[in-house]
Amino acid sequence: MNDIGINKFLGPLGLLQYAEIFQIKGYDVESDFCSLNTGDLDAMNITHAGHRETILQAATNYQPSEEFEVFQWLRDNGIDHYFGNFIRSNYTTLRQVSIMELTSEVLHELEVLLPGHRKRLKNAYLTVIALTTANYLLLFWQYIHYWQCEKMTGFTESVIGISS
Repeated sequence: MNDIGINKFLGPLGLLQYAEIFQIKGYDVESDFCSLNTGDLDAMNITHAGHRETILQAATNYQPSEEFEVFQWLRDNGIDHYFGNFIRSNYTTLRQVSIMELTSEVLHELEVLLPGHRKRLKNAYLTVIALTTANYLLLFWQYIHYWQCEKMTGFTESVIGISS
């Protein structure tokens, strides 16, 4: 994941010449970029004023990619070395992970062959499903609440004569 994230951050800025120093100094995952500051640039010996300004401005607006969320999820579960396999198999978002069928064929496709890693992945997978389901339920509840408020507002304005 390391150089992929660095390239996604520095590439659009036209500053790929700094990719190696980011890697060497350990600023090598997307979550690092959101909090870059002048001290970090000093530590990487990035002295060009225009480049520093460009990097710091990009850092304030940077949002980690969906692929990084998959990487982070795998890393949090101690199985991040399978990240490349997930990407090659087009499981590039947690949403895609949550709807995959975790069959023995899929585990083989992802090259998750060790029994302990399979168990760890299955447990992590169940967590993603639970979180995804909870998020959808929350969004559904918010929609229903909004819809009810809109209906009630229309009702109070047209029938009772109260406007907000």
